[in-house]
Amino acid sequence: MNNGVLDGAQVFDRTIIEQSFLPHAKNFMASAPSYFGFLNYPNNAYGYGTFMFDYDKLHFIGNAGAGTQMTYMLCEPKTKFSMIIMSNKAWDVLLDSFKKIFEVVLGEKEPTPVDFEINRKEWKEITGKYILPTINKNNVSSAVISEKDDKLYINLNNGGDVEFEQIGQLVYRYSNPFFRFPIEIGFYRDESKKVAYLRNIWRTWVKIE
Repeated sequence: MNNGVLDGAQVFDRTIIEQSFLPHAKNFMASAPSYFGFLNYPNNAYGYGTFMFDYDKLHFIGNAGAGTQMTYMLCEPKTKFSMIIMSNKAWDVLLDSFKKIFEVVLGEKEPTPVDFEINRKEWKEITGKYILPTINKNNVSSAVISEKDDKLYINLNNGGDVEFEQIGQLVYRYSNPFFRFPIEIGFYRDESKKVAYLRNIWRTWVKIE
């Protein structure tokens, strides 16, 4: 909160704090914020050991645990506001506490999603085969994105086509029976501006076809 200053003394390297608070990678996880709390809010990104996101006019930085019990540790440097939430229930219950604190203490309500138009040209760019690089060449995960009958589909590890929905620019989602909420996938371009990678649950897959 104070850039490493405690009782007037610089006790932690300020440059390390500044680097950890800078966005280094866009987050893509579940499309519902209640899956992992804040990973679907605007401008959500990963720093170094921290997550960050916008909540209305505020910019929060922090981290959270996972599982059936969770802890949120968040700060908002502009207002000098921090919160720590510990709960023996996760997902919706914890997120409701998170939202209520914003509303009561800061007067901020949950931001509304921004509308967008489906980009059919972008569909053509993302279709193809992607693999998750691994040392074990006999156990390579694959993802195939295809377009059929005016719809997009994703096929993970030859498990069958699942409908793929566009929810933003280079951002899509699909449902998985093992997850409570839809999984969000982001696509990235290389230096030549061609789609060359996808991000699926914090892992980067490479387009090979």
